Amino acid sequence: MMRSFDGGWNWHPADSPLTDVERDLLQGDSVRICLRQLDKAVGWAAYQKEVFMDPERYTWEDYLGHKGITNKEFDKYDEDCQYTYWNELFNKIKKITGLNDHDLRDSIKKLYDNDYFGTLATIDWDHDYGMDDKREKTEGFPAVLGELEADPTHRFYNQYIVQTGFDSDQRVITAGIKKIKKRDLNTVFGKQMAARTVVPDWCRNEPYCFYVSKGAVPVIERTVFIPRVEGVTVLSPELGQNSVRSQKDFTFRLKYAGKPMKVIAKRMIDGRVIGEVTGTPNADGEYEYVIRRVMQDITLEFTSADANTLVDQPSVWAYGGTLRIRSPKETTVRIYSAAGLLVKQVAVHGDTTVPLAAGLYMVVLSDGTTHKVIVQ
Repeated sequence: MMRSFDGGWNWHPADSPLTDVERDLLQGDSVRICLRQLDKAVGWAAYQKEVFMDPERYTWEDYLGHKGITNKEFDKYDEDCQYTYWNELFNKIKKITGLNDHDLRDSIKKLYDNDYFGTLATIDWDHDYGMDDKREKTEGFPAVLGELEADPTHRFYNQYIVQTGFDSDQRVITAGIKKIKKRDLNTVFGKQMAARTVVPDWCRNEPYCFYVSKGAVPVIERTVFIPRVEGVTVLSPELGQNSVRSQKDFTFRLKYAGKPMKVIAKRMIDGRVIGEVTGTPNADGEYEYVIRRVMQDITLEFTSADANTLVDQPSVWAYGGTLRIRSPKETTVRIYSAAGLLVKQVAVHGDTTVPLAAGLYMVVLSDGTTHKVIVQ
């Protein structure tokens, strides 16, 4: 078995578990393929990378015909170019006015809330776009410019409309976005397609190898979620979601109102399941816990020291564009937008994941407990 973590090929038999370092590397910019198909797969992957970045071999017509790409990748590039169009216009106004990002955003926000849409009770910039830069630029910003274009007496009309050459005609906007799509096809989009990880289906049950790019080992971040539990005070780092670099130790301190509880942090290290974490008390009655070599996302569980049952406390947190809910008993969960609208109602028993658009949400449990969560 050969190892080359500083760049090169790494060989590994299929019937042997990955080491922790290998598991992290495979989540970085690596290529995993079968030994049986090594030459064919590497050759094909290299050919694909070259094609996407060559304007003569991957043309605009190839893109329109979805050649070598999925519908999802096609649509994402279209969305990215729409954002690029409005972001470039935003930056043009920054250059004209001399404002920084924050001040220009604040100016546009005030136009949205006060000058044009403030008479509508349901209109509020922060509630409508939830601090989502992409939605602010592609939805709120165009709406403000459209209103400003029709108001030539406004103090910002000359800088925002005349000097930028803005035209709200949809045909002009569509042509501008198309120009960006053609411009960035073999650079921005080409690099994205060339960077896709190749994972052939046939490599999963055979000996395989993976390639590690030269340079630093990719930095992988894990999360440790500490739920709110009655009688438990989190002293450090903080209640809720905490970030820790993969393979590093995670230390936290608790204080109990009564008897100390068992703390469970289920995880797997080199094929072995590790569970309970033992706390070390100090003279102040605090307990320090250390989770060794965090290799995956962990949610702590608290068990009564007298009874081998989990403490009946639900947990709510956001992670990776989703809302995650854990409840030891059945409960009804209502999810509201920042504007107070009911987005979704779900019955939860155990672990539940709810995909949501980025934004601020209020999560209300059946017992009346409320959690404010920001999905990114």
